[in-house]
Amino acid sequence: GFDSILAANTIKNICENTNETGDLLLTGATGYLGIHILKTFLENQNGKVFCLLRSSKQLSALNRLNGLYYYYFEKELSNLSDRLTIVEGSVTSDCWFAQLDGVKIDTVINCAALVKHFSETDDIERVNAGGVKNLIEFCKKHNSMLVQISTGSVAGDRVNGYPHKDICLDEHSFYFGQTIDNQYVHSKFIAERYVLEAIKDGMKAKIMRVGNLSARSGDGEFQINFLTNGFIGRLRAYLVIGAFPYDMLDYPVELAPIDETADAILRLCTTSDKCCIFHPFNNHYIPLGDIITRMIDMGLDIRLADHDEFLRYFKNAESDKEKSAMLTTLLAYENRDSNKTVEMIRTENAYTTQALYRLGFRWSMTADDYISSFLKALYGLGFFDVEDKA
Repeated sequence: GFDSILAANTIKNICENTNETGDLLLTGATGYLGIHILKTFLENQNGKVFCLLRSSKQLSALNRLNGLYYYYFEKELSNLSDRLTIVEGSVTSDCWFAQLDGVKIDTVINCAALVKHFSETDDIERVNAGGVKNLIEFCKKHNSMLVQISTGSVAGDRVNGYPHKDICLDEHSFYFGQTIDNQYVHSKFIAERYVLEAIKDGMKAKIMRVGNLSARSGDGEFQINFLTNGFIGRLRAYLVIGAFPYDMLDYPVELAPIDETADAILRLCTTSDKCCIFHPFNNHYIPLGDIITRMIDMGLDIRLADHDEFLRYFKNAESDKEKSAMLTTLLAYENRDSNKTVEMIRTENAYTTQALYRLGFRWSMTADDYISSFLKALYGLGFFDVEDKA
């Protein structure tokens, strides 16, 4: 097992021999988190950054990155040519390794991931787990530290009361009997296992399980491809169903502003080699009901319902072919045959929060106007127009 590795995640070890991020290889730099890590790194550190990106027939990788960087930050990357290098390739192969032969790479941050939750083929596993295998090989060759971006969703589900209700996913746990049915989450779980095995072999690595990546705290800018955001997908699923269960109104959720998440991850990269799992998500929770009732106030058609009535609404939506495609994010209800109770397992991050305090970082509180502005932004982008799509 990995018990000795997990047991080293202590506050005492946080402040020991700290690391420099140094020169960085960043994968997934055109993604929502990746591009914010790129900006935070360029503005706060002085190392070089190598972005592993695929070119398409229409656009070179650099032009694609430039366009997105301008979209998010209204800034050009062009004046950074001495610090920024594009490496053409994909995490699913090792063909690009040669482009970096003899190049010093201190840290690899892997933000590359297929974030869809279901696929007919093995592509999710190939990118999310297979890609990590390739990056581990690269890191061993270059003596680099691998920082794997994972997800709090590896907490999985509790089925029929197992594992015990007191068990949650914290920074000292990995597998404790949780059920993981979702292909995306399963691929991230397997990737974590590869990383933990590599740490056992003596490689330097950290796993960062992020939370519900949400709009920037600075200006409320949200992700360009918000359709792939799991949490936002869940909000929309309730709209598609037309109902929300009373017993979920108090369910605690967190919203982790993307700019703060990127900052937190880069700070945690500097902690001692002994500390290998962090949960950089907001420690200020709000009841999910606060968001749902705000959506209702906006005139969206969701009625509050008791559990059985909600399940009737759910089954109706599920039997509608167009609608059922929009329900894949509601994990907790996916396997609801009557003899099975499925609950999402809690995640905790008290240790990471303490680590971040010591690194001079605090999460901002999730204010009312933050929720409002980000729901309005989604509304304006047509995200809640489910009638037209159904």
